[in-house]
Amino acid sequence: MPSTHPIPAVIGSGLSGLLISHALSKAGIDHVLIGGPPSTGSPRLGESLGIPATVHLATEFPDLAQFYGSKLYARVLLGEVKGGFRLDTWRTTATDLSLRYWNKRGPDYLFHLDRTEFDAVLYTKVTASRHCLPLEDRVAAIDVVPGTDRIGALDLENSGELAVSHVFDATGHVRLLARRLAIPRRMLGVTQNVVFAHYFKAENAGAQGGDAARPPRIVSDLDWRDGTTILRLYHEIDGFDGMAWCIPLGDKVSVGVSTPANGPALSEDVLLQRTQTRFARHHIHYGDDYPVRSRLGKAKMEFYTHARACGSNWLLAAAAHHQIWWTASTGLDLAVTAAGAAVPFIRKPAQTACRYQAGMNRVEHVQRLWAFGAEHRYGTATDHGMQEFENELTWLIAARFAHTIHLEREDWISAIGTRVASAMLSSDLSQYAPATGRSIRIETK
Repeated sequence: MPSTHPIPAVIGSGLSGLLISHALSKAGIDHVLIGGPPSTGSPRLGESLGIPATVHLATEFPDLAQFYGSKLYARVLLGEVKGGFRLDTWRTTATDLSLRYWNKRGPDYLFHLDRTEFDAVLYTKVTASRHCLPLEDRVAAIDVVPGTDRIGALDLENSGELAVSHVFDATGHVRLLARRLAIPRRMLGVTQNVVFAHYFKAENAGAQGGDAARPPRIVSDLDWRDGTTILRLYHEIDGFDGMAWCIPLGDKVSVGVSTPANGPALSEDVLLQRTQTRFARHHIHYGDDYPVRSRLGKAKMEFYTHARACGSNWLLAAAAHHQIWWTASTGLDLAVTAAGAAVPFIRKPAQTACRYQAGMNRVEHVQRLWAFGAEHRYGTATDHGMQEFENELTWLIAARFAHTIHLEREDWISAIGTRVASAMLSSDLSQYAPATGRSIRIETK
């Protein structure tokens, strides 16, 4: 029995749960982390990070830099229409002042994250805190205080009843609290089947870890190994509709593709081979330099949101509340948002719940935006549509970062400063989206 005195509990020991636990420990708040250590040695989703996740990891975990690789650009290929952003130039005097104001550390580029070993290393680091009590257990039942939506206790399979003051659900697509509390869920799109793998150089075929931090090359013409590339595949050309990614991770490359669950039934090998062929047509020849494939990772990805993101003393973190297109790089960003809300939610629950809910309500807009790439028909993408997509995405990136920071701030002066800094960040980012009809130039050597 961990404690008879009500204590905050974090359910789930994935990245969302670990970041929330770290935030509570940093604030000196004793809590329970329910879940065992993550597995190692296999590819994981969530390797290309946005601004909130990059800044958070750089600020909170600079000692784990061996897992951070350079993401100098993000590129989108929709047939012959191309777009994207340079990300090695996002820091300007204005953004530096903003980061300093927020007491954050901003690297010169965004991160690719090698999660093969990262999650397990972070688990060891987070659970070493004297404020964190790790429990390798499972929640069997949830006790709700009659007449309220307040959770009074968690019944654990092995440890018995745990009295709780606050509960953070970081169970991802399992959606433990949402299912047990019968919170309405609304689907946002067609379920996707996702298959992914790491590709290694021949001499590193037996390695499952390694140095993700390929030294960044801040140059005018970027190599495909310097950024994330997102590719649309078409039934008319490739035999199936899908969205694929190519993410360099130092001594290996992460490649994956998602296809509608109601689409053609093709084997994983066929999907990855056709994806490799299509990338090669865009001069991304990862198969030449990285010929050895790891074991496959597979997932079924649903897109959804819930009617509520939090209650009197509980909060749904990241995919426990909202899951959208992986192309948006929001998975770890939303985990960072929940971590930023954790301490204020304990101290000022009503005020923080209002802010958190408002921000999570806006995430659905990102899903609709990425439908532009994932659902359009072959031959209908245009340069004008790409330009509109880039402009809107610029503001959404800045707004998401501002929301994450705003949750950590509890006074109105800080809130005003956050909005001003967000506007400056958005203005800076918009300078580095390519002009209509012109893509980021990538060297093909």
